Amino acid sequence: MSSDPETPVESATAEGRTFVLLAAGAGFAAWEVGFDLGAFNTIDHRRFWAIWILCTVALVAGALFPDPDLAKAWRFRWVLAIPSLWLLSDVAQVGTGQTATSILVVLSVMTFPLALYVIAELLAGDFFRLQRRSQMALVGLVALIAATGWYVGNGNDRFLTCEDFERAGDFQPDNCWDPTLEPDES
Repeated sequence: MSSDPETPVESATAEGRTFVLLAAGAGFAAWEVGFDLGAFNTIDHRRFWAIWILCTVALVAGALFPDPDLAKAWRFRWVLAIPSLWLLSDVAQVGTGQTATSILVVLSVMTFPLALYVIAELLAGDFFRLQRRSQMALVGLVALIAATGWYVGNGNDRFLTCEDFERAGDFQPDNCWDPTLEPDES
């Protein structure tokens, strides 16, 4: 390994690779959440389980492999336990009715941005090493992808047919387009 300082071109190339990798990963997740919200006015249960898995893995990995560079993020590591508390409250049937679940849902929604920050520090710390301009572009791009996912999901009848949802094994939204119901113009 060389101790030569990085050239501006090497630095820009490394930042570009980091940007593309983070934007692609976050973009896929943002699209799916946006599309679900647009098409079904809810987030698919698979997304909730993905959040639980990600938070649990980050919490355990952080405990097993502490990184002094992430000390700032670890002040808020308790946020990563919220999805597990939600799951455990359902398993233990804490409270009656929807009270316990409702409290944890509200708490999860309120702490979601902080949880994303902690997870970003733990799993994608390179984001925080990007230049501020690149960070803003990445956040803007992911937000644009999420908004486009919502737009396409909400207006799915302009882009997809009911058969597309069926073929994918998905639930058909109320407004999906069924071309077999169109009047025959022959």
